[in-house]
Amino acid sequence: MKLSLAIDRGNGSVKWMAHLEDGRNYLGKFASMIVQNRGKADPVVVDGVEWLYGAAVAKVGLGVAIRPSEAGAQGKVDHFPVVLAGILSELMARVSIGNDIEIENLSIVSPVCSPSLKATYEAAVKGRKIVIKGKQLKLRVKNVEVFPEASIVLKKSDADIVLDIGYGTVLGSVRGVDGYSSLLENGAEQLLTKVLNHPKFAAGIDAQGGKSMPVVELLALCLAKGETSLRGVDLLPLLADVVPSWFDENAIALLPKLRRIAREEGLSGNVLLIGGGSELLKLALGDRAGDWAFERGCILADSSDFASVQTLGELWDVKSPVSVGGR
Repeated sequence: MKLSLAIDRGNGSVKWMAHLEDGRNYLGKFASMIVQNRGKADPVVVDGVEWLYGAAVAKVGLGVAIRPSEAGAQGKVDHFPVVLAGILSELMARVSIGNDIEIENLSIVSPVCSPSLKATYEAAVKGRKIVIKGKQLKLRVKNVEVFPEASIVLKKSDADIVLDIGYGTVLGSVRGVDGYSSLLENGAEQLLTKVLNHPKFAAGIDAQGGKSMPVVELLALCLAKGETSLRGVDLLPLLADVVPSWFDENAIALLPKLRRIAREEGLSGNVLLIGGGSELLKLALGDRAGDWAFERGCILADSSDFASVQTLGELWDVKSPVSVGGR
């Protein structure tokens, strides 16, 4: 099977899009953490080493998980073949693509782009022995490309500014300003910490008698799986209480700088909000999220978390419907 694959390995979750040679397209997402397998079921195997990825890591323990945020920009590259194996495993769970796989285009978004980074990814996937469900893949990667995180979305958007609110970082980008992309502030991990520290959440845990306060990674994993309660505590009222003010103070407050750069370039100041943090805003405000953003001169992307990989798909001229899923 020939296919193209776009990957956004964020600090909070891995987003991917696969475009199959027969025209079918698939989107998926899983928590951005891996761990060497310790006798648990359903691992992926890379070069003879067993790994768990995504939600399955919790079977071993979140405290020993490997996350990209722990090693800065290098963390996005470290263990990339394991992430690739996880994506292929997720895809193979939804569609039959066989074990003879040729990736014609492997497109990766990164906060830093350079020819040397492209060479690093090429070396990372070359000659890897990947086993899924007990069967070794015959895997060939023809072409690897690396694209700038955040600003890549402007290639197919009507906006002139994009603000990508991720788990670990907030990235801002202005159209055409030499690929301008700037790290602006801490990301949504800070927001999730505020949710855990909310008095109502603490009271809910205390009422259960003896249960310890969950770590922020567990909350992130819960939300990434689409769950809106944690240990019996309803998260929606807490998100509604915390998220809008956090956005105003830590994301919207960063826009004057980006709008000033846009004006200097003769561009408009219209802003597209993307990233997992934007999905939290939708969750917190429900039907009011679009109006809330519009009042601040912003537009929320329809599928904020998948904006980068869907843009890469559009660059491949993919136009047919996408099947969405993930864990």
